[in-house]
This record gives sequence, C-alpha cells and structure tokens, in this order.
Amino acid sequence: MASAIGNEKAALEIQTDFGSLDAFLWLFVDGKSAQSHWVSTEEVSPKTDTSERMNKELANRGFKFVGATGAGCTGQHFGGGFV
Repeated sequence: MASAIGNEKAALEIQTDFGSLDAFLWLFVDGKSAQSHWVSTEEVSPKTDTSERMNKELANRGFKFVGATGAGCTGQHFGGGFV
C-alpha cells in the first residue's frame, strides 16, 4: 500500500513538472512509437536501453516496483500481432 501511495505522489510530481505522466514517458522515445521488426519470439528482448533509462529515471523520481522489463517501451510486434 505504501508503494502505491508513493508511486501516486511521484506521478503527481511528474505531472507538475511535465504536464502529464504521458508527456514525461514519451520523452524517452522522442515522441515516436518504437517499432521492432522481429521475425520470431527468440529475437524479442525483455528490456532495451530505453527501458533501462526509463526505469532508472522513474526510480530516481521515487517510483517503486518498476523494472526495465515492465517499462513497456519496446514495440513488440511481429508476424502481424503483439508478442
């Protein structure tokens, strides 16, 4: 429960600084959707340099339980669908 409250406080600070959490997160990809061109699931990386940077910045801003694999900034599409 304390982590959820702390995450909300951190999100509100980001909202004050950047206008929204959405605007802050899009900064990590220069406002453009990241697209991968993988052919098979073996090529899918659970984390990227971008997700590592995002995770570090979120942690520095007080977020808890955010990991580079859960940052969700990899365009994991292949074979016509999502991974």
